[in-house]
Amino acid sequence: MRISIHGAKGGVGKTTISITLALILAERGGKVVLLDRDNIGFASRISGIEDKGLVKSIVEKSESDPTLTVKVGKGRVTVIKMLGDGPRYEQYIQEILRDDSLKRAFNLKYSQILRSTEFDYFVVDNPSMLQFQDSIVKLDLDVFLSLYPNVEIKRVYVSDSSTLSIWQTVKYAKLAEEGFRIGSALGLVVNMVPPMMEEAKEREVREALEKIDIPVGVITPFYDPLFQYNGELTEFPILPQLRSVPNLLERKFRKDERIIIR
Repeated sequence: MRISIHGAKGGVGKTTISITLALILAERGGKVVLLDRDNIGFASRISGIEDKGLVKSIVEKSESDPTLTVKVGKGRVTVIKMLGDGPRYEQYIQEILRDDSLKRAFNLKYSQILRSTEFDYFVVDNPSMLQFQDSIVKLDLDVFLSLYPNVEIKRVYVSDSSTLSIWQTVKYAKLAEEGFRIGSALGLVVNMVPPMMEEAKEREVREALEKIDIPVGVITPFYDPLFQYNGELTEFPILPQLRSVPNLLERKFRKDERIIIR
């Protein structure tokens, strides 16, 4: 299964949710890929990847290892650094898409990584406002779907707790879901909710789920251990509200079913 994490803006906790889900799935025994497609590359930095990302290394024809694998619980997480090398990432992607030799080199190296072992889950951390037609999506999925044509794809949208951000995320999610030709939306995470605001935010989340027809809402509090965390990937603080999300990945939801986790 592939779980893709999306958001309407930066700073709302997409990477936090991506890392947390990857770690939880690995703790349960899963062999997990954490694909860092975010242009900031925070997940790669936390993981300790110092080499160039896959995209830049292909364009510059340099030898680098954009991956790192760590054991977590009964399983393991393999982080793949796709971008994260500065503001020229779109230029690099376009160079690969235009140049057949670069495209072949990218396809070969990415395929080798994805086939290096048998993976159970793929968690994808994305840049803000990602759309299906974006170049990084094409570059990634051309290879990924050739190897895993039948994989189930779920999308999770992330917002911070401000009312404005929640409704910006709803607007973005509706637009994005109209464009995605594969997969389906699973959940909306409203992150960094201040103390005493859970009840009010639950009402907003329920309304948001109805607007975008998504079955699962997760409300996570502001969590001090995560603030400016700069430690090891394996020590990354786990938001307890997300521990039950893997139980819902395979669930078949009724048309109007809504589940709120807080």
